[in-house]
Amino acid sequence: MGEMIFYALTSALTCIPYSYSVHYSLTPKKKTLKSLLLYSLLICVMLWIKLFFDARYKASLATILITNFSLFATMKIFTKDSWARVFKFYLILTTSMIISEFFCALVFFGMGLEFDNMVNSLPGAGVRFFSTISVNIFMFLGIFVWNKISKIEMNTKLWEFFAVLAVQMVICSLFIIGLTEYGESVKMLNVVIYVGAAWILTDGFFIKAIYDNQQKAELKMSLDQAMQLEKMQYEYYENLTESVYSMRKFRHDMNNTLQTLSVMMNDPDSPESRENGRQLFEQMQEKYKQTQIPYYSSNPVINAVILSKSLAAEENGVKLTVSVNGENLDGIENIDLCSIFSNLLDNALEAARNIRDGEIELSSWSEAGYFFIKCVNSYAGKSSLAKKNGKKLASTKGSGRGLGLSIIESVAGKYDGRVVIDAEEKFSVLVGLKVGDGE
Repeated sequence: MGEMIFYALTSALTCIPYSYSVHYSLTPKKKTLKSLLLYSLLICVMLWIKLFFDARYKASLATILITNFSLFATMKIFTKDSWARVFKFYLILTTSMIISEFFCALVFFGMGLEFDNMVNSLPGAGVRFFSTISVNIFMFLGIFVWNKISKIEMNTKLWEFFAVLAVQMVICSLFIIGLTEYGESVKMLNVVIYVGAAWILTDGFFIKAIYDNQQKAELKMSLDQAMQLEKMQYEYYENLTESVYSMRKFRHDMNNTLQTLSVMMNDPDSPESRENGRQLFEQMQEKYKQTQIPYYSSNPVINAVILSKSLAAEENGVKLTVSVNGENLDGIENIDLCSIFSNLLDNALEAARNIRDGEIELSSWSEAGYFFIKCVNSYAGKSSLAKKNGKKLASTKGSGRGLGLSIIESVAGKYDGRVVIDAEEKFSVLVGLKVGDGE
């Protein structure tokens, strides 16, 4: 009766503290490794406390204290966190578990004897299996409800968590069954060692899965922030486009003024006026040439981006050669064009400005239903962003550059395209975007 209460009915509301533990460990701002170690520690301590108070197993208090101290010390070394923070989290989970146990007892006695008889009619292994399934079901519901209430997106797959949890509970159940059958001949120290080893092994896989998914979540967060920056940059280029239009209007008006001035210079009645007008005309003509705006593309956004980057290239002594086509871009949003061109040129400028006689070649063309953009730049040394066996290597320098390429790849994927990187002699990035229906 007591064993059945501990395994089967406790599962009804243990989802409350476990949900908190999962929420704590999966939140990107928290330390995953520490949370998982605390989670494992809590389970082990609860098991050892039960065995300690069960006269059949006679666990020694010294074994419990030494094992707990060893786990706390290990956790302290790995997490490098304060003892107060570790103890606070452990205390919260322990209190939650005690409250859950109390509610479990209320639920059990409230359901009457029919449920009691049904569970007791199962064989010992059946009770353990029933307990494992119950805990997994209630864990899923608890985490689902918790995240709905908290409006927090899970950073890992639920099936990974429950697979590891199920394995842990099956292992624990097997040990309990073994202790039930052969309890008199099993030493408690061996049980502690075997259970702890099994827990650490399964948690190792769990930690790796959580770490990988947390890395993806952090990358997604960085991409979201970068895309916000790209949106702001796009608004800047829109304003720059308007300025370009205003400048062209100004040039048109100035051209009319120059024509009027030219007529005044030809006034035969005032030689002095003609001379002053001629000098003024030459000065205004020189200023007029200085306000000439390069025209790179029929697409105003592409033209504005290249215009801005060309000024930066000139300031850094980098030669920029442009040959782009901004026509037939059906289905491609201007903000995505802004992201690709600006990141390509930013990366190229970052590399080319650090060497003597740096050069950048930017070109684009349409072919077979795709819009291709190619940026080639000179650079010093070997790039850690080159392709090797079809896989992009991680960047060891310039995290901003690696992030820029990630944004480009993200945009290319949006249009069923791809990004090809080559860095044998010069650093080259080729981006292909599907245009319209691709026909």
